[in-house]
Amino acid sequence: MDNPRRSGETREGMAGRAANSPAQDGRMVPALAISRGDPGPLSSTPVTDPDRRRELGLLVVLLLAAVGIRVWHLTHTEVAARDSIGYIRYAWQLRHHPWADVIRKSEPHPGYPLAILAVSEVVRRAVPGPECITMQLSAQLANALAGVLLVVPMFYLGRELFNRAVGFWAALLFQCLPASGRVLSDGLSEGLFLLFAAAALASAVRALRRHTVTGFALTGLFAGLSYLTRPEGALTVAATGLVLLGAQAVPAWRRSWRRTLVGAAGLGLAAVLVAGPFIAVTQRFTTKPTAHRVLEAAGFRQMDESTPEVRSSRADDRHPLLATLAIWQPDPDAGGPERTRWGLFALIMELAKATYYIGWLPALGGLWWSRDRLRQVPGAWVVLLVFVGLAAILWRMAVVVGYLSDRHTLLLLLCIIYWSAAGLLFVGGRLAALLARFGAPVGGLAPGMLVLALIGAALPKTLEPLHANRSGFRQAGLWLAEHAAPTDPVIDPYYWSHYYAGRVFTEGAAPAVPPGHQSVRYVVLERGASEHVRLRLLPEAERLKDQGRIVYRWSGRRPRGRAEIFIYAVPP
Repeated sequence: MDNPRRSGETREGMAGRAANSPAQDGRMVPALAISRGDPGPLSSTPVTDPDRRRELGLLVVLLLAAVGIRVWHLTHTEVAARDSIGYIRYAWQLRHHPWADVIRKSEPHPGYPLAILAVSEVVRRAVPGPECITMQLSAQLANALAGVLLVVPMFYLGRELFNRAVGFWAALLFQCLPASGRVLSDGLSEGLFLLFAAAALASAVRALRRHTVTGFALTGLFAGLSYLTRPEGALTVAATGLVLLGAQAVPAWRRSWRRTLVGAAGLGLAAVLVAGPFIAVTQRFTTKPTAHRVLEAAGFRQMDESTPEVRSSRADDRHPLLATLAIWQPDPDAGGPERTRWGLFALIMELAKATYYIGWLPALGGLWWSRDRLRQVPGAWVVLLVFVGLAAILWRMAVVVGYLSDRHTLLLLLCIIYWSAAGLLFVGGRLAALLARFGAPVGGLAPGMLVLALIGAALPKTLEPLHANRSGFRQAGLWLAEHAAPTDPVIDPYYWSHYYAGRVFTEGAAPAVPPGHQSVRYVVLERGASEHVRLRLLPEAERLKDQGRIVYRWSGRRPRGRAEIFIYAVPP
């Protein structure tokens, strides 16, 4: 029997030499020859100190770019994202109640709220102020720090799939596109989720190349952490396991069954050790109501029908904290083929939006021009399987729930952005060569000029202030915090004023009634271009305001015209 390590190294060396030489028909594998002296991960050329210094320099550039975008957004945020209020509430409850009880009763997975809780312990000491401001900053910082660190696994994932050039440009492009760049600075879970998901994918691709137990265990560890943030993090474990076993059918990738089974055991054991406590506490795979509906539509039941979580997930009034940047089924009662077609349309539109409407085209070109990677890099199949699996889940979610957000497609964007960068670099390299033939001065960045052009077109949108059109709700909430008694109910269908009034941090408490105080209900309503047709408290607020009087008014301009915020005082 031959030595597996020796035979594996021989195959890698042969693949590396084939990857860096012209094909027999004169066709080049474009993304593997983008930068001189960058042979890619399959090459047998040893890594030298200049190579390491070059990688360190590229990482420094990526980190500086990511820090710049994150700091800009942190200093240009009007209000917290509406979804972030739910995460902040979760973190606050973790601070004041037993963790097991909070995790069991809450809808999101606990990874991001735990990160908010950890960051808030530092922010609270460094930035004194109202709890609503402190916790908003903590939520944004937790996400932004993860968003900055995301460039590291993204760079190395690109290097494993292609080479340093693709890894660099893909990581930079992901930071600068509006769909991803803006979300990574907001008070949302995507930064932490994508950080762990990218680390899991990078570990999986490297583990399948080197076939080490440590590599597979790291894949399970990071995939488990991404699952603790969002349930779709479990896809990486499934995809890696399928490729690990399926590689036994490919002679060039085949290893001994002992090594294969040991790697699979390391992958599964690490994932179970990380994710197991959450499943044990909740007694279910996920606590998200949307996932419940999708699983039940597929014939799976994971909890009692009488539990509040299932009843709320079935409710016709969609969850009030869903992201506003989303596409909704125009006819909720539609069914059959019409709903199926709409689900596919929603997925395509949201993915196109995530790629800034044109990034999908070079991705198709990159996939075709570098199709040899699917024969040379088994880990590329992990990335594609995660893409296909998540796309199928999101399509099914759109069909069942009638809702899809561009936030849901960010992992899809991360999976295909390497092929998009490879396609842009290929075309850019050809254009640079053509210009050089006519005597035009071509610099070292010439192959990346199309990536830079796409980044330049996207950055103005990416750098717009976060939720600039919602500043009136913050002002109304701060007014309520000063003028409303703790016992006065605040009816806010939009949730922002309720949050900035500090009511999230007094839920479940029994504040003392001021002597002689007569209780008043405060109702917050907006008049402007935003329709807010899916806020379930809106009809009740509209009814109550006719019984009260206006005690506060804010007016200002928004991108789509003027808007006004009113607070009504309604007798009990």
